[in-house]
Amino acid sequence: MKIAVTGATGFLGRYLCFRLRKLGYELFEYDSKNLDVTHPVTLPDSIDVLYHLAGNAKVYLAKKEPFADFKVNALGTLNILEASRASGIKKIIYTSSDLVYKNLDFCRESDAVGANEIGGPYGFSKLVGEYYVQYYAEIYSLDYVILRPSSYYGPGMKKNSVVDIINGFLNENKVDLFHHIDSQIGFIYIEDVVEALVMSLDWKNEIVNVNTGESVSLGMLYNMVKQIIGYEVPLAYKDELIRISVDNSKLRKLGWCQKYSLEEGLKKTIESFRAKKE
Repeated sequence: MKIAVTGATGFLGRYLCFRLRKLGYELFEYDSKNLDVTHPVTLPDSIDVLYHLAGNAKVYLAKKEPFADFKVNALGTLNILEASRASGIKKIIYTSSDLVYKNLDFCRESDAVGANEIGGPYGFSKLVGEYYVQYYAEIYSLDYVILRPSSYYGPGMKKNSVVDIINGFLNENKVDLFHHIDSQIGFIYIEDVVEALVMSLDWKNEIVNVNTGESVSLGMLYNMVKQIIGYEVPLAYKDELIRISVDNSKLRKLGWCQKYSLEEGLKKTIESFRAKKE
């Protein structure tokens, strides 16, 4: 099977491509240097499945630059779909986000989607991408899988709450969080996300949440890292309190199992960050 991956050099893309190569698939890897999704593009005729990972992943940046975010996430997805239609690709696997839900408290795939304050323009642009995927599936008989991952983390990640906490400890400086420590967020280790992506090769016309089914407070996350590292650093945080919890029962029914607990994932991430500092 020949598989194309957009966003191949991003955090998730690197892990996915590594896994697909190990499984023996022939890969076509694309990033912003060889495929600018903000403009019309072409794809080879020989591709069987396309993973569309390319996009703006920075929620905060989308709020500052909504036009740029929409151009990459929404228009970029439309350009990829049109190229897929033209080249005869039969299946697209699209990584969306759990921030597409209107109500972010224990979201199920059947729940209402739409704009929300936390996701802002980012969540809405990812949702527009979903609508385009479903439209092309209906009109052009394109098979699809839409995955809605929660906050993933792991070695090699550059920015999120996990990274902020770990870097604060390893720099023996201060942990500075953008949300209140009582904020609840669902974190999932990168390898567990990749497992769902690989499994989705066998799924057809599904929308699936990708998460562990559990949320933790940022305060608890801070304490877990403190326990692993063995010392304490000052903690500062903002007043904004958020809660994001997502149901993963459909994912489990499709055969997915969590391989890395939060503690195990944090240990592997901390080890990786330490190794880079040495």
